[in-house]
Amino acid sequence: MKPRLIIHGAAGRMGRRILSMAMESQAWTLTGAVDWAEHPDIGKDAGLLAGGEALGVTLAGKLAGPADVMIDFSLPAAAERSIAFCAENGIGLVLGTTGLAAGHFEQLKKAAKSVAIVQATNMSLGMNLLFNLVGTVA
Repeated sequence: MKPRLIIHGAAGRMGRRILSMAMESQAWTLTGAVDWAEHPDIGKDAGLLAGGEALGVTLAGKLAGPADVMIDFSLPAAAERSIAFCAENGIGLVLGTTGLAAGHFEQLKKAAKSVAIVQATNMSLGMNLLFNLVGTVA
Protein backbone atom coordinates (compact mmCIF):
# COMPACT_ATOMS: atom_id res chain seq x y z
CA MET A 1 0.00 0.00 0.00
CA LYS A 2 1.36 3.41 -0.99
CA PRO A 3 1.74 6.07 1.72
CA ARG A 4 -1.04 8.68 1.72
CA LEU A 5 0.05 12.28 1.10
CA ILE A 6 -1.43 15.74 1.69
CA ILE A 7 0.31 18.74 0.12
CA HIS A 8 -0.32 22.07 1.84
CA GLY A 9 0.50 25.10 -0.27
CA ALA A 10 -0.34 22.96 -3.31
CA ALA A 11 -1.23 25.88 -5.60
CA GLY A 12 2.09 27.64 -5.08
CA ARG A 13 5.26 27.15 -7.10
CA MET A 14 6.79 24.57 -4.74
CA GLY A 15 3.44 22.90 -4.10
CA ARG A 16 2.83 22.38 -7.80
CA ARG A 17 6.34 21.00 -8.24
CA ILE A 18 5.84 18.58 -5.34
CA LEU A 19 2.50 17.51 -6.85
CA SER A 20 4.23 16.90 -10.16
CA MET A 21 7.02 14.89 -8.56
CA ALA A 22 4.54 12.81 -6.53
CA MET A 23 2.64 12.02 -9.73
CA GLU A 24 5.85 11.12 -11.59
CA SER A 25 7.12 8.83 -8.85
CA GLN A 26 3.80 7.00 -8.43
CA ALA A 27 5.03 6.16 -4.91
CA TRP A 28 2.25 8.12 -3.16
CA THR A 29 -1.51 8.16 -2.95
CA LEU A 30 -2.49 11.83 -2.95
CA THR A 31 -5.34 12.28 -0.47
CA GLY A 32 -5.30 16.07 -0.20
CA ALA A 33 -4.15 19.25 -1.90
CA VAL A 34 -4.71 22.38 0.17
CA ASP A 35 -4.15 26.12 -0.16
CA TRP A 36 -5.76 29.26 1.28
CA ALA A 37 -9.53 29.25 1.10
CA GLU A 38 -9.79 32.26 -1.26
CA HIS A 39 -7.29 30.94 -3.81
CA PRO A 40 -8.78 31.23 -7.31
CA ASP A 41 -7.92 27.59 -8.12
CA ILE A 42 -9.94 26.10 -5.23
CA GLY A 43 -12.07 23.27 -6.61
CA LYS A 44 -9.77 22.51 -9.55
CA ASP A 45 -8.13 19.10 -9.93
CA ALA A 46 -4.67 19.03 -8.32
CA GLY A 47 -3.16 16.95 -11.12
CA LEU A 48 -4.23 19.47 -13.74
CA LEU A 49 -2.83 22.33 -11.63
CA ALA A 50 0.53 20.55 -11.62
CA GLY A 51 0.49 20.19 -15.40
CA GLY A 52 -0.39 16.50 -15.40
CA GLU A 53 -3.48 14.37 -15.77
CA ALA A 54 -6.54 14.61 -13.53
CA LEU A 55 -6.10 12.83 -10.19
CA GLY A 56 -9.60 13.12 -8.80
CA VAL A 57 -8.27 15.22 -5.89
CA THR A 58 -9.45 18.81 -5.90
CA LEU A 59 -7.62 21.77 -4.40
CA ALA A 60 -9.32 22.50 -1.08
CA GLY A 61 -9.26 25.48 1.24
CA LYS A 62 -9.31 23.37 4.41
CA LEU A 63 -7.16 20.59 5.85
CA ALA A 64 -8.97 17.26 5.89
CA GLY A 65 -8.60 13.62 5.06
CA PRO A 66 -6.50 10.69 6.08
CA ALA A 67 -2.76 10.80 5.42
CA ASP A 68 0.51 9.33 6.53
CA VAL A 69 2.55 12.41 5.60
CA MET A 70 1.91 16.09 4.91
CA ILE A 71 4.36 18.21 2.95
CA ASP A 72 3.85 21.89 3.74
CA PHE A 73 5.30 24.78 1.75
CA SER A 74 2.65 27.30 2.76
CA LEU A 75 2.87 30.53 4.77
CA PRO A 76 3.69 30.86 8.50
CA ALA A 77 0.07 31.54 9.51
CA ALA A 78 -1.07 28.43 7.62
CA ALA A 79 1.81 26.35 8.99
CA GLU A 80 0.33 26.74 12.49
CA ARG A 81 -2.77 24.86 11.30
CA SER A 82 -0.65 22.21 9.57
CA ILE A 83 1.38 21.49 12.69
CA ALA A 84 -1.74 21.22 14.84
CA PHE A 85 -3.58 19.09 12.26
CA CYS A 86 -0.66 16.65 11.96
CA ALA A 87 -0.20 16.36 15.73
CA GLU A 88 -3.93 15.77 16.30
CA ASN A 89 -4.19 13.17 13.52
CA GLY A 90 -0.88 11.31 13.86
CA ILE A 91 0.43 12.51 10.49
CA GLY A 92 4.16 12.96 9.82
CA LEU A 93 5.10 16.47 8.67
CA VAL A 94 7.72 17.78 6.25
CA LEU A 95 7.71 21.56 6.76
CA GLY A 96 9.55 23.79 4.30
CA THR A 97 7.71 27.00 5.15
CA THR A 98 10.02 29.99 5.63
CA GLY A 99 9.58 32.95 7.97
CA LEU A 100 8.64 30.95 11.05
CA ALA A 101 8.66 32.74 14.40
CA ALA A 102 9.73 31.48 17.84
CA GLY A 103 6.13 30.39 18.57
CA HIS A 104 6.14 28.12 15.53
CA PHE A 105 9.28 26.38 16.75
CA GLU A 106 7.73 25.84 20.17
CA GLN A 107 4.65 24.37 18.49
CA LEU A 108 6.91 22.12 16.37
CA LYS A 109 8.85 20.96 19.42
CA LYS A 110 5.62 20.02 21.21
CA ALA A 111 4.18 18.27 18.13
CA ALA A 112 7.42 16.32 17.57
CA LYS A 113 6.72 14.44 20.80
CA SER A 114 3.87 12.61 19.04
CA VAL A 115 4.64 12.70 15.27
CA ALA A 116 7.71 12.64 13.05
CA ILE A 117 8.67 16.11 11.81
CA VAL A 118 11.29 17.27 9.33
CA GLN A 119 11.66 21.05 9.22
CA ALA A 120 14.17 23.12 7.27
CA THR A 121 14.27 26.74 6.17
CA ASN A 122 15.65 25.61 2.83
CA MET A 123 15.25 22.15 1.33
CA SER A 124 17.82 22.51 -1.47
CA LEU A 125 20.91 20.31 -1.30
CA GLY A 126 23.23 23.18 -2.27
CA MET A 127 21.99 25.49 0.48
CA ASN A 128 22.18 22.77 3.12
CA LEU A 129 25.76 21.98 2.10
CA LEU A 130 26.55 25.69 2.35
CA PHE A 131 24.93 25.91 5.82
CA ASN A 132 27.03 22.93 6.94
CA LEU A 133 30.22 24.39 5.46
CA VAL A 134 29.68 27.77 7.11
CA GLY A 135 29.06 26.04 10.44
CA THR A 136 32.25 24.01 10.06
CA VAL A 137 34.34 27.02 9.08
CA ALA A 138 32.96 29.12 11.92
